[in-house]
Amino acid sequence: MRRVVIAVLVALFPAALGAQAAAPPPQVLIKAGRLIDGRANQVQANVGMLTEGARIKAVGPLAQV
Repeated sequence: MRRVVIAVLVALFPAALGAQAAAPPPQVLIKAGRLIDGRANQVQANVGMLTEGARIKAVGPLAQV
C-alpha cells in the first residue's frame, strides 16, 4: 500500500509543477508623477513603468506604456 501511495505522489508531482509554471506573472502599471532614471540629468514627468512579475518590461511616457 505504501508503494502505491508513493507511486501516485511521484506521478502527480510533475503535473503540479507544470500547472504552477504555466500561469503568467501578473502585470502591474506604475504611474510615476516624477522619475529620476539615473541616466538623464532631468526629472521626467508623467512616466509609466510596466512590470511583469519582478521584472520591468517597459518605461516611458504614460500614454505610450
